[in-house]
Amino acid sequence: PGKSINVTSKIINPNSLEVNWSVPLDNPCSITSYTVIWTNSSDGEEQEGNVTAPPYNITGLSACTNYTFTVIAYTEKGPGAPSDSVTLTTEIDAPGKSTNVTSKIINPNSLEVNWSMPLGNPCSITSYTVIWTNSSGGAEQEGNVTAPPYNITGLTACTNYTFNVIAYTEKGPGTPSDSVTLTTETEVPGKSTNVTSKIINPNSLEVNWS
Repeated sequence: PGKSINVTSKIINPNSLEVNWSVPLDNPCSITSYTVIWTNSSDGEEQEGNVTAPPYNITGLSACTNYTFTVIAYTEKGPGAPSDSVTLTTEIDAPGKSTNVTSKIINPNSLEVNWSMPLGNPCSITSYTVIWTNSSGGAEQEGNVTAPPYNITGLTACTNYTFNVIAYTEKGPGTPSDSVTLTTETEVPGKSTNVTSKIINPNSLEVNWS
């Protein structure tokens, strides 16, 4: 047969799309099947699938990735010429979870949280939210940053804090990272107050304070 024409692709969701086409022009022979070929532009991996008539749905694609498609028609005699190629970028998806979250003490009242971007995420990360909780029962707090690391100040010395990180794309938030817990550093105490003394007898006394 001749080459298939009018090849188009339509997004279904961030990981799948539909490829459609028209039968070859001036082809009196019966088409027995079509082979749809698609290539991931980021790694060059080529895959294919077969169908007896259009359209053809492709699943398992990566979000935010360019794919190029061609279609080849077959008769009993064999394959025709490949269609003209069509390229489409798959849809933005929410990211996976950030990995390798770590925290490092700066001083008794501040620390640095670091992490790696979500694995296998080709979509652009627009921001990260760092969430921390005082294990003594304090309210949950959060801060935003466009890239790691993130420094947290105003913490209480000698206190356990739990942290996690959420990545965002234009599609929305991803899965929260695994949590990490760190105890802030010991701090030199302030001065004792309300020092008092009380006589016990002529040779001894009691000293008290807050």
